[in-house]
Amino acid sequence: MAASSIIIGNQVLSLAAGLSFLAGFLINVFIVAVNISEWKKGRPVSTSDKVITSLGISRLIFQVSCLLMLILDGYFNRLSSLFVLLVMLTSDTSSIWFFTLLSVVFCLKISTLQNAFFLWLKIFVLNRVSHLIMASLMVSVSYALLFSLMTNLAIANNSTQETNNNVYMGLHISVLIFPTTGPLLINFMSSVLLIIYLCDHMTRMRSESNRTSHLDTYYKTI
Repeated sequence: MAASSIIIGNQVLSLAAGLSFLAGFLINVFIVAVNISEWKKGRPVSTSDKVITSLGISRLIFQVSCLLMLILDGYFNRLSSLFVLLVMLTSDTSSIWFFTLLSVVFCLKISTLQNAFFLWLKIFVLNRVSHLIMASLMVSVSYALLFSLMTNLAIANNSTQETNNNVYMGLHISVLIFPTTGPLLINFMSSVLLIIYLCDHMTRMRSESNRTSHLDTYYKTI
């Protein structure tokens, strides 16, 4: 009875994970397809759309690489496994940086600060979004290459399976901590500032007579 309950629970979790994977994949495909079609029509692409498209592409690549790793894990040789690992790390890390960049772009667009440094930062970031996207990608590739090299060197210097498992665990923890700490801190600060700016703007607009249409837009943004 207990074994059958565990099997049913695993099946339910697998089904939920599969549906979540499919939903995320279709959403990313839709976002990327719409933005690329707008770009092909010659329409101007906003800074936020550039980041959103890059984020969607990176998530698609990550999902496909994860699927390949799960399905073909037994058929990969070491070189192929290393390549898939490199693609997974690059796409996952770049997604974190792209999401952080998107949060910063939204924060800079909404904010009304008139500080000289802040205005310079706003102009610098919004006018160089494409360069920042490429920089985020290069940082992600560099980190993925470094991690893959460290993994191979660490495993090559250890002979036992238990030691290899410990190496994998330590490296996986480093993957979660080092490449995400900086972007997540930036994302947290920009998100907090964004919410503060929106709340302050709505508070000021409540004191004005003509406020309804503007408030609807900001409520949707929140």
